[in-house]
Amino acid sequence: MTEVRTKVLGVGMGKTGTTTLCVCLRKLGYRHLTWRRGTYERLLLERDTAEMHRLMDEYDSFDDSPWCSLYREMDERYPDAKYVLTRRRSPEAWFGSLVSHHARSTEGHLANPAVPLHKYGTTRPLEDPARTMAVYENHNRAVREYFADRPGKLLEVCWEEGDGWKELCGFLGTDIPDLPFPHANKRPDNMLRWHLKKVLRRYAKGAKRRLGLS
Repeated sequence: MTEVRTKVLGVGMGKTGTTTLCVCLRKLGYRHLTWRRGTYERLLLERDTAEMHRLMDEYDSFDDSPWCSLYREMDERYPDAKYVLTRRRSPEAWFGSLVSHHARSTEGHLANPAVPLHKYGTTRPLEDPARTMAVYENHNRAVREYFADRPGKLLEVCWEEGDGWKELCGFLGTDIPDLPFPHANKRPDNMLRWHLKKVLRRYAKGAKRRLGLS
């Protein structure tokens, strides 16, 4: 007989340590669903409610897009569900990771206008750092406000600041595994800085052209 688990939803946006959360939950025995091609479009853009409910019922835990935006729907369907808000040490660190990811990506999903427009409020999220970071901060604020009057429903963690098995397992009520904490998909800081500087230089040049300064 399959064990019935309390649903766990990672509500942190991509590039906040969601891959680490995914690895942790799978090591703890959760049937976990992360980003999957086509799911974002069906669930958020096409609003395929039947497919959303089917996946919610099938899996124990979720992270990344589109799931980080579906906490209200999960809360309505599963009142006992728990939520983990992963965040970076600063909005700038998050944006740098987004830049680095885009530079490495061969899938070109950030070049697809429909997805960035919905996620970041602009079709050029990497060329408008302030606006894109505001979307990130507004998402985190909305999550905190939604769960503010329900202690024990939301755990906020930052892997960069030392959170790990103790915080996650204490929140979920599970034993701490005898395993090193997995800092998955971690990129060197120098790589992040290089990509971030590259994007910011491009943004500055574009701003000067728009203002007629070059």
